[in-house]
Amino acid sequence: MSQATLDFTASHELPRAFMSPSKIVGLSLGLLLVVVICLLDTITGGKTSVLPLYLLPVIVSTWLAGRSIGLFITFLSSVAWFVAQIFADDPISDNTWDLLQNGVMRLAVFFVVHMLVVRLLDLRASSVDMTRYDQATRLPNRAAFFYRSTITLGQPQTHNRPLALILVDIIDLHSINRRFGQQRGDLALELTAHAVRAAKRPDDIVARIGGDEFALLMPITGATEAAITVDTLKRHLAQVELLAGCEVRHNIVVAQCDRPPLALEDLLTVAEGAVSTNPGVNNVHFTEAAVSS
Repeated sequence: MSQATLDFTASHELPRAFMSPSKIVGLSLGLLLVVVICLLDTITGGKTSVLPLYLLPVIVSTWLAGRSIGLFITFLSSVAWFVAQIFADDPISDNTWDLLQNGVMRLAVFFVVHMLVVRLLDLRASSVDMTRYDQATRLPNRAAFFYRSTITLGQPQTHNRPLALILVDIIDLHSINRRFGQQRGDLALELTAHAVRAAKRPDDIVARIGGDEFALLMPITGATEAAITVDTLKRHLAQVELLAGCEVRHNIVVAQCDRPPLALEDLLTVAEGAVSTNPGVNNVHFTEAAVSS
């Protein structure tokens, strides 16, 4: 369920990602390097081996612009080498068939290098993904939550504006794991994460900040708006128990202040304190975070 949501989101971001500055730079540099190296190869008449240089646009374009553009530059580099050999004074071979065979071999080498760079990009993305996202729910983790929230709350439009934080706690998750198995507990986590994500607005920040605890930060949000979001959240959470096939209870706490606290930790401390002192089952507890002047 959550994976489908992620796939839907990713598919709608592709056009914007394709026109990103890094892709434009990667494509531009790749084209420029191919043209320069091809001219250099042609001018030297094939007397100086510049074959390793043809790998440079392949590596640069793939690293900066990604798989598709990198593959295009890979093919273009092979074509450029072939063209340079045709016009060279001392080509590798005067036989067209031999030249074609050499061209195919160069293309294969370029393609292998391209795939190696793609693999490095995948490993880097996986590493970043593991440090910023919770692998079980695909939500940002606690560190990513604080990072994103700090940036959002540092923007001028959020200064001295109301702020709300919703904490959702799965009550006795360990009991679910013990009674129904780890797989059922993981499903409860995933369904709860999906419910919290479904309740968020475009500017809200959602994360899994603990083993059984989820946070939904709502900038520029007063008590009335927070209550509306809570109602939406409760409707989604009501489906968790049905889909999980076992009893899943939640505790919801809303911490709200008329103007942001001195630090995000202040608001989170108030909310987490309310969770521990108001362990209600499927209840909602509102608390106000007072900030001294």
